[in-house]
Amino acid sequence: MINHVSEDIDSLLFRVNVYDYQKGIPGEKILKENVFIKSIREKGVHSVDLSLFNLILEHDVLLT
Repeated sequence: MINHVSEDIDSLLFRVNVYDYQKGIPGEKILKENVFIKSIREKGVHSVDLSLFNLILEHDVLLT
């Protein structure tokens, strides 16, 4: 959730990265291409839907 975003903003653009994450240390980048996602504001909260990327993760990752 993003706090303190102006009420006038209806969407935000994010670049998404996913990294391997083991023992509290970020590792290799999992996504090999740049992924840009536009958020949608609903009831004052911005959210993004990553389902289009069919991510299947079997261990901890760091999402940035």
